[in-house]
Amino acid sequence: TETLRAYGQGRSKFYDQIGVKRVIWVTAGDERTCKECGPLDGKEFPIDQAPPIPKHPQCRCLVMAVVTCCGRRERLPAWKANENDGT
Repeated sequence: TETLRAYGQGRSKFYDQIGVKRVIWVTAGDERTCKECGPLDGKEFPIDQAPPIPKHPQCRCLVMAVVTCCGRRERLPAWKANENDGT
């Protein structure tokens, strides 16, 4: 939990330095995802209103930056979007 808390603080500081304005909550997406975090999966937050990481002891969630690149807005990493087709 403390390692994840330090990681979350470092990520927040980095996002602040590069000007990230919004983040998306990402769970592990498996049977161990808790009832507290499951409903947050895929939800987007202004960076200053995102729930803290970790949300609770043994939390495995993270937040990812929502970025605009080459004129298009990216919300989820490719592995999340393609998890059902094996790519």
